[in-house]
Parts: sequence; structure tokens; C-alpha cells
Amino acid sequence: MIRAFYHNGPPGDASLTDSESLRPASVENFAALGWTLRQFSEGKNYEEEARKLAQSLGYPLTEETTLVWDFKPTGSADNSRKVQEWIGDMVSKGLSNTDLNGPNSKACLLSPELIAVVLKGNSVGDVEDPVSKSWIRFEMSEGTLMHVPEGSLRSFVWSEHPNILFKLFFKSTPVTLTWGKLAAENSPARQAYLKSLGL
Repeated sequence: MIRAFYHNGPPGDASLTDSESLRPASVENFAALGWTLRQFSEGKNYEEEARKLAQSLGYPLTEETTLVWDFKPTGSADNSRKVQEWIGDMVSKGLSNTDLNGPNSKACLLSPELIAVVLKGNSVGDVEDPVSKSWIRFEMSEGTLMHVPEGSLRSFVWSEHPNILFKLFFKSTPVTLTWGKLAAENSPARQAYLKSLGL
């Protein structure tokens, strides 16, 4: 199940409610931003289906480009080393949901292009719509696949991820995560993404 709506609240805000919804966001709204969303039917091997798609798109499927991200409250030994580094970086910087445009914003940019699949739990987060200068809150259940364009900004709702398991497939190396909207805006990938949207 994929549920999404536009809102005026800060991205990553766990206290956001349906009453703050401006309007529903459709799969087509995501597509206009370069995202592809797909919901696999129950009973499918979600990881294998995502792997097949990644392979068909020419992704290398190496240890360096295939990562596990497990949102357990105390962290997880199952997380890929790269993911552990990202989380450690976030904690050390004291990143915030409210410091949207500052260097401590939890908004992040993953690079390069990637495919993410929810293997367990429900994923809650925000995707920036730079065209309308707003954010889209999404709730995606187990079996949801996201094809994420390089240069797009998103933010996790961390308190809503007690037991979420993702598998990430990246198109190439190096695989990087840039924390903070300000830092992301200076990224060449970000500039190329905005240009692709006519901005």
C-alpha cells in the first residue's frame, strides 16, 4: 500500500497529522519528480524482484552497491558498514528535523540513482517537490519498491521506523549520502536533478 500527501510541515516531523495535508499525492506526482513506485503482490520475494529489476537496468549488484538498512531502535549488526557510517555521521552531527535549510537538517541526498525495496515493516518519510517548493509525506508498506533519481532530497521519520528493513541497490560507485539540505544543494548531482525538472 502506498499513501502520500503534500504538506507544509517540516520534513521528518513525526507529529505531522492528516489534518495538515494540503492534498493527496499520486504515483503520477512522484513520476513527475523522477521517482518510480511499485507495490509487489503479497507472497512475492520482494528482494529477488528488486534485484531482477536492478539487473535489467544494468546495476552492478556488487557488495559495494547492494546495502542493507535495518531501522532497529538500538541499531543493527545486519546493517551494511556504509549504512553504519551514515548513521554514525548523523548522530555525531546532531542533525535536526526542524533546521530545514541549515547545515544540521536531516534532509539527505543519496547518490547515485538507486532502487530501494521495503522488506519488512512500513516506511514513513518525506520527498521534496522542488517544483512546488513543498514536501510529500509518504507511507509505504512491506513490498513497496522505490526507484529514486539521483539528486532528489528526502527525509526519514525516524520515530516511525522501529522495525523497518530496506534493501538498497545503487547504480554505480561511489555510494554516498549527504546530510543537510544546504550541503546537498551544492552537489553536482543535485544541480543536474533540478535542471532535469526545468529548474
